[in-house]
Amino acid sequence: MSSETALKPVDEPLSVSDVPPHMAGQVWPHVEPHVMRGLKHGQGDETTSHHMLAAVLQGHRSLWVIHKGTNILGCVVWKLNQYDTCKKIWVDIIAGKDMNEWYDMTTDLLLDYMDLVGAKCLEGSARPGMAKVMKKHGAKVKAIIMETTR
Repeated sequence: MSSETALKPVDEPLSVSDVPPHMAGQVWPHVEPHVMRGLKHGQGDETTSHHMLAAVLQGHRSLWVIHKGTNILGCVVWKLNQYDTCKKIWVDIIAGKDMNEWYDMTTDLLLDYMDLVGAKCLEGSARPGMAKVMKKHGAKVKAIIMETTR
């Protein structure tokens, strides 16, 4: 077969899949490197990959995986919070590679889910670099987290 007639690999479409809690243990090894990198650069002193997985397994958090076929590009761990006056979706982490390819689509799906359940907004804390990305996609600063330690 000549190079002109050689088959070209098919570029798989981007997909976002909700991982049921009972399957999270099988999927987690594939997303954990993204989670660990995100925790290292974010608020990793408040939780660990192990704690996040436990929350997903117990149904306290949801895990969405962003992928092209079987190639996992990233993940989102989130939960629906019920406050006294409203519901909000709290995003614990959004992490992965090639985020410029899938951040918009994933955020749009989270916003669609927000509308579906009657939540007021998406919220989460972010490191400065991620905050810049989020601002470009319509997020605004609501508060600044300050920390004093010894």
